[in-house]
Amino acid sequence: MARTDLPLKLETFLQANLPDYLEMLRQMVNINSFTTNIDGINALAELTGEMFQDLGFTPETVDSLDPQYGRHLVMTRQGNSGRKIGLVSHLDTVFPPEEEIRNQFAWRPEGDRIFGPGTVDIKGGTVQMYMVLAALQEFAPELYQQITWVLLLDASEEANGEHFGALCRERLEGPDTLACLIFEGGRHDNGEFLLVRARKGMAVYEVNVEGKAAHAGTSHRQGANAIVQLAEIVQKLAAFTDYERQVTVNVGLVTGGTVTNRVPHQAQARLEMRTFDPEIYESVMAEIETLDGYSSITSADGEAYACRTQVKLVR
Repeated sequence: MARTDLPLKLETFLQANLPDYLEMLRQMVNINSFTTNIDGINALAELTGEMFQDLGFTPETVDSLDPQYGRHLVMTRQGNSGRKIGLVSHLDTVFPPEEEIRNQFAWRPEGDRIFGPGTVDIKGGTVQMYMVLAALQEFAPELYQQITWVLLLDASEEANGEHFGALCRERLEGPDTLACLIFEGGRHDNGEFLLVRARKGMAVYEVNVEGKAAHAGTSHRQGANAIVQLAEIVQKLAAFTDYERQVTVNVGLVTGGTVTNRVPHQAQARLEMRTFDPEIYESVMAEIETLDGYSSITSADGEAYACRTQVKLVR
């Protein structure tokens, strides 16, 4: 086949099979695969493994080291040359089942677009992986047969579970591995579909504030409000965001207190920091950690009990 003919033949082939690819995507999107929805993650892994068997892949699942997550999926097609290529995707998405139901997040075709949780990130990426391999099998069968293809799908990418990276290195390490390609969806910007070529590094922190409990009516002056202290710290953390340096600090979870008639004695926040540059990464981590031990809220009685803050790097 002349190389000049290939783009048109590829387009014709993929368009002809587009209904099948969209049906694959629909089935995937209809399974809620929120990171901690273990049953959903494992069901999606089983479905995906069955789909790729059509291309000659053998699926296996690998337990996550953290029991709050589902099983990673590894699919392998053995080649005859000793050379290997890895393709990486993930199984989990960001919406809990109840949020999908409440907001009617579901498969919804609308014109030339399809909406639904995971249509791009990342179930759409997994279907693209299938399309690439199907096209190679059709138009470059010798190459397809030569390469050992190793497909690795992370069960907890959205939570940045550490185990999956070790699994990838275990399955792909060695001089015979030619490449590892990641099928993370990119943005659509000014009519162009952008290719993801890098991701920010991420640090996750937990902030714990210990205050002093007191009855909100009769003994309010004796209390040191942990939630008020945490609210100030949250503002300081958010201020570390710097778009020019491509730094984001996102406080994504806040809890505290027990009942409204009691000055809260404890409060907690969880946050993530992301950036590209390793030096900036280290410097922002150092800034965040300066808040360890921070205190500005005290009780109003003579004892002046001060809130205590602990900033802890989780991963």
